[in-house]
Amino acid sequence: MTEEGIKIAIFQSPPVVYEDSPGNDRSRFMCIGNFWSLYLAKQLPASAKIRVNLIETPLKKNMDALALSLALSADSCHSLAPDKTSLYLESIRQYLKAHFPQIAMDLSPLFKGKKSFSEAFGINRRDL
Repeated sequence: MTEEGIKIAIFQSPPVVYEDSPGNDRSRFMCIGNFWSLYLAKQLPASAKIRVNLIETPLKKNMDALALSLALSADSCHSLAPDKTSLYLESIRQYLKAHFPQIAMDLSPLFKGKKSFSEAFGINRRDL
């Protein structure tokens, strides 16, 4: 993904963070949800700024339950059925190619052709 593509992805699902030491001059923010977005953010230059969802610091006893509920809800609500994924992604790629060809390239150079696109997502190009 390009830097612009990464920023767009993070904008859709910003990392969920809380302040580890509220009121401290040297506060640290800890990520508790949308870890994939945090991983993506680490691919950006150190000077880049991203949006985050700041939540109230959870009680230690609730930390695991909150982190796991965020992970389960995100994974279950954002996932597609495997038999639908390739057709869905290809239909988006075809529409962008026909109407907004530069958009796909702005997201990733791998989105230009059918072969590189299918390889990027690990799908069989014959399914497209």
